[in-house]
Amino acid sequence: MANHAGFLETQKKEILECFRDDNVKTVVLFGEAGVGKTWMAKEISNSASVQGASYGTIWVVPGYNSEGISLVEYVAIQLSVIPSSEEWDEYDNAETEHQEREKNLKQEIWKKLDQMKDALPGKNPYLLVVLDDINDQKEILANLNGLLSQHAHLLKFLITTRDNDIGIGSEGNGDTIRTDYSRAFEINFLSDVDSSNLLQNRVKGEVTRATRFERLCAAIGKCSSGHPGAIIMIAEALNQVGDFELENAVEEVACIIESADINTLLQHVYEMLPSTLNKCCWHCRYLFLRHDSSIHYNELITHWLLEGYFDHLDHIEKAYEEAHCTLIKLKSRGFLRGKENGYVCMDSDALRVTDRRREGLSGSACVGMASVLNDQTSAGLGRVIQIDGMIKTCSRERSEMSTLLIDGARYCREFPDMVFRQLKVLVIINPMFKELPSPLSELKELQVFVLRGCRILESVGVIHELTNLLVLEISGARKVEEIHDNLFELMKDLRSLNLSEVGIKWLPRSLLNRSKLRWLILRNCPNLEQLCDARLLNGKLEAEVLSLVELEVLDLSGSDSFQSIQVETLSPFKKLQTLNLSKTKVEHLPRIRGLEKLTRLLLSDCPSLSKLPTLKPLLELEIFDLSRTALKRTLQLPGLSRSSDPSRPKFSDLSHLLLSGCVDLYKLPSTLCLNGLEELNLSDASILEEFEDDSFEHLRSLQRLLLSNTKITALPSLPRSSELRLLSLKNCKSLTKLQDLSILQKLEVLDLSGCSELEIASTDSFRGMSHLKTINLSETKIKSLPQDCFPSSLRHLIIRYCPNWNKDNFPSLEDLSNLEVLDLCGANSLTGINLEFLRHMSKLRILNLSEIEFEQLPSLSHLTNLRELSLRGCSCSVSELDALKELELLDLSGTNVRSLPTLDTFTNLQQLLLRDCAKLKSLEKLESLTELEVLDISGTKIEGFPYEVLDLASLRKLNLQDMEHIKEIDWKRIKYVPEEFNLGGCGSPSPENAACLSISICGTGFFQFIEKNSTLWDTCFRKFHFSVWLPKKLDGRIYDLGDRGLLRDIESQGRIPHHEEPGQYLEIHGSYCNSSLPERVLEDAVHISLMDDSSFRQLSQLVKESLRSIKSCWLDRCPDIESIVHSEKDARVSGKLEFLNLCNLPSLTCICADKVQSEVFADLKSLYVDCCPKLAKIFPFSKLPKKLETLQVKFCDEMTKLFNNEVPAGCNLQNLDLLELPELKRIGVMMGSLQVLKVRQCPNLESLEEVLGEAENLRTLHISHAAGLESICSQEVKLGRFKSLNQLKIESCPRLKNVFSSSELPPNLKILEINSCESLETIFTGSSASSSLERLRLCSLPSLSSAVLKVPRRCEIPRDFNCPKLKIRSV
Repeated sequence: MANHAGFLETQKKEILECFRDDNVKTVVLFGEAGVGKTWMAKEISNSASVQGASYGTIWVVPGYNSEGISLVEYVAIQLSVIPSSEEWDEYDNAETEHQEREKNLKQEIWKKLDQMKDALPGKNPYLLVVLDDINDQKEILANLNGLLSQHAHLLKFLITTRDNDIGIGSEGNGDTIRTDYSRAFEINFLSDVDSSNLLQNRVKGEVTRATRFERLCAAIGKCSSGHPGAIIMIAEALNQVGDFELENAVEEVACIIESADINTLLQHVYEMLPSTLNKCCWHCRYLFLRHDSSIHYNELITHWLLEGYFDHLDHIEKAYEEAHCTLIKLKSRGFLRGKENGYVCMDSDALRVTDRRREGLSGSACVGMASVLNDQTSAGLGRVIQIDGMIKTCSRERSEMSTLLIDGARYCREFPDMVFRQLKVLVIINPMFKELPSPLSELKELQVFVLRGCRILESVGVIHELTNLLVLEISGARKVEEIHDNLFELMKDLRSLNLSEVGIKWLPRSLLNRSKLRWLILRNCPNLEQLCDARLLNGKLEAEVLSLVELEVLDLSGSDSFQSIQVETLSPFKKLQTLNLSKTKVEHLPRIRGLEKLTRLLLSDCPSLSKLPTLKPLLELEIFDLSRTALKRTLQLPGLSRSSDPSRPKFSDLSHLLLSGCVDLYKLPSTLCLNGLEELNLSDASILEEFEDDSFEHLRSLQRLLLSNTKITALPSLPRSSELRLLSLKNCKSLTKLQDLSILQKLEVLDLSGCSELEIASTDSFRGMSHLKTINLSETKIKSLPQDCFPSSLRHLIIRYCPNWNKDNFPSLEDLSNLEVLDLCGANSLTGINLEFLRHMSKLRILNLSEIEFEQLPSLSHLTNLRELSLRGCSCSVSELDALKELELLDLSGTNVRSLPTLDTFTNLQQLLLRDCAKLKSLEKLESLTELEVLDISGTKIEGFPYEVLDLASLRKLNLQDMEHIKEIDWKRIKYVPEEFNLGGCGSPSPENAACLSISICGTGFFQFIEKNSTLWDTCFRKFHFSVWLPKKLDGRIYDLGDRGLLRDIESQGRIPHHEEPGQYLEIHGSYCNSSLPERVLEDAVHISLMDDSSFRQLSQLVKESLRSIKSCWLDRCPDIESIVHSEKDARVSGKLEFLNLCNLPSLTCICADKVQSEVFADLKSLYVDCCPKLAKIFPFSKLPKKLETLQVKFCDEMTKLFNNEVPAGCNLQNLDLLELPELKRIGVMMGSLQVLKVRQCPNLESLEEVLGEAENLRTLHISHAAGLESICSQEVKLGRFKSLNQLKIESCPRLKNVFSSSELPPNLKILEINSCESLETIFTGSSASSSLERLRLCSLPSLSSAVLKVPRRCEIPRDFNCPKLKIRSV
């Protein structure tokens, strides 16, 4: 942090001078939390080092030993004697005794300190030891004196403490340092001058140049109370604001500082954080508030990942990387402070901020560890590192692992049967198992268990043995429809449970009386109807069944089948703080007496809720949300309407009353007892007409009042000393008049748009509203406005479509030099208006003068900050746009523009709208608009089709209507078609061309276009490669568009079968079943690929009658496919396919269901299966397609046997390729037609005898990494069976003892390669020559017996030949 003038600088110099005194050994800095003691200690340490007074600093901070690190180890890490925690696992040595190790470390520490001291010769430096807010000072000092005894005469101690009693230890006995050898300094909060200086030194130059910055500096000292941490957070928040938002941000902070306290200001600083930073920062607030110490940054990052803040990323490495960036940003913004050895803590000012978010911590965190584990019950996450795509305990030995965060696929691949008995925290993201692996039941020490994204999980039974669980999450398990009643019986200490998106109908009995449970999260459970089985309540008291006495959070939001909590009263939940029933079908609430701790009651989007219980017991209620909930015409808010004792309002804590979208609400009840209300939202309450209160004078804290889209005719009077910042009356079409708004001195946003009956009088002025930033008067009955109508503070002025506005009474805008948005679109009554006022608006970012007639557009060259310029329908000439280099939208539609600057001037342009610019003939360097999303040049005279624009990666819409002068389009040059592609009457197709057209297409609009133009289809698209990207989002936008260069290499990816003529290939990304692809395209498609399709489940959905030409099908990343041929209907359509590729299908269990009796895949020639982890078999061998020639199976973890022991008539399988099938033991059948057999990385393969029993046609045999294979074929297999074999390769088969049992090699063998087979004794039994052998490679065969092999002279023998017992003779 930059130094600042004033008392602190003087104090720092005094402290440094004390340390120069040989008689002073200890300096104590004492003061309140957040005053800057740690900062001062760092400043002293840095200055002493720079000045050469100190040869080193050792820090001791709270929690240094929380991970089992001794003080000796902690000091050794700081001095780099041993590695930091990131590399600790490399240093661990289980064979070294602890005491011996500590002794060695002391020697190394002394040696290192000697080296550091010797580096400063002749200066007599000291060693500084800082004890930062340590409670057990006496013990630590004694240990340090012993550890650093060799440097005891050089030690200086700097101690920070919150106590004004500066004695050692928490009991305040000062006999150790209250001597002549100690000095004490009180660190006070900054003065107003120091506060201002600190702010100025901390912000960037652009902030200091903001108009309101001096005003901000003048107020910062008083508001911050001299807290340096708060000032730093404010400064860094402003440093992150973009240049064009900076003026607004500085002014907003200045306004808050002048009218509120430090907590309100820091609340705003929190809100300025981007979404992910905001979530992580609030998590830190809860974590450090309850655990008053520092933790290692890797542990903090693991907390964030465990809570799901980075679940949007696919891989743990990416999530960790983004989380680490978040950590750096929070440190740079001042929320977090770095300590020694990678530890961090939170600034004390940031800890004091109240969480006013709608859902609080439970709205962002998945399990709330920062909240529920606050009594040291949990051992914590410990010392962790991110390595090899997982986060785990820093330990070389896996048996010592206590924390593991891992991706599900990797867990199944590397740890399926491994038991980590010391494991306390296990997080598996996207698990790949149907049932929990049995080894998990042996994790008796497990305290935190998270299974997130359980798409294929069906059973959770083994969890009942994990009796020490404190935190449990099983989310996304929609296939888990029942949980046994006694599952939680032994989990006495369970604190947090998240069963979001689980398919259960009610909770198991054993969960309902978990007396220590604090969080119960049941979001988006599709089948959940009630809390418990109704039969449990028969004849029993509710308290006997439902006894969650410690419950703080109950969240059922999004469980849209949920109807009832089933109890008459919620009184057993005395500690409940958040009740979230949003988006459920709950019809009524139980009585809520006894819920004095409830702060959030969230009932939005509950269409069945018609009645509320009395709210009188909710004395601490802060947020009440009834948005879009069906209520009676007159809302009943029992207990909220009026206070029985006016002198003591009962709901003074209620800050947010949210009633938006309550379409049956006719009248708002009294709000007299809600004097603490900050937000009242009644927007979209479409029949609201009345307020019980004639006045809102009592709502002096109200900051946001939203009444948009209601039928109110008048607004209750507002208090003169109002805190109101936002007033929205948008589309209040019955509103005819307003009170004098000039009393709203703090109002920043006023929206009156759409108030079509509202008359703005010529005397109405907003001039006195000095904080007003945005005003919207669109579609009102404005006739005239006063000349000095608007305040100079205004940033946004929007007055659209006001037809009665008289230009003769147009207000003066020259003083609005800070204006950023000016939108007068549609004000056609302002024809001929003088636009000279634009010369004073250099800060404009958006200018919209569309549909206004004016003679001359003044020069806009000074508007260099302009982002959007709209002049649509202005029949004027447009020129001098070269200076507008930041433009993102340019709309000149219908203007007389003749030419534009070369478009490389506008590299940020996203929309270029030039419709009906009849005089425009050319656009230069269109290809330079790399950010362009929309181009409309319809009705222009631009010559030639703009092929270059179709190479722009961001293009979503291209409109070329009414351009008949473009006579011809060369479709071979078009490689990409955007979502909206409208050619209208543009040109005609180029002459017929036999070349295959490869085009990436967004959406289906292009197909509808060519379907209407049958000539185009017949001439240009006889052969095609279409890659279609369908919408993935509700708004219909196309996201994650793949590499358009991909299509140019389709054949090399194998998606078109070998030996097939390229053409008629259709690749679809997204939901094919929900798309509207035209019949003509489907009819002609021969090869089709479906990718990332969650709607596709079975073959008959794909192979419809319209796909009459289909020959090959590729299915990739379709998560819900369980079987390909599931029914007789599927069997019938399967006969069309000749090639079938199945890739990355996580739910696929079989290709053909056993119940199907008909013949399947009658014409299938090739079947390729890759990465289907649940597939256990291909299909019964009796159903093996008779024409099947090639079968490839790779990465199928559960496959144990390829076929059953039955042989179909006429088997034609020629190529069989098996790769990485870890459970495969046998292939199962003999196939005389087989020509190529490759078996690689199948470690459990036991035998190949069955498949090689009839191998007359086998030409290629490759076997590698088959650890269980002992022989290739038995004595019964005669050599003649291998008469066609010409290539044999064997590698890494450690148990293989022999290859051929005969005395000769196969007669036609040309290539023989055997490598790393440690047990191999014989290749063949004789010594005769092999006349066909062309290459011989034998390596690492230590057990090979003595033999003589005769080979032709032409045979190649590589140099790595290494078989000393084998003799080679050339003949």
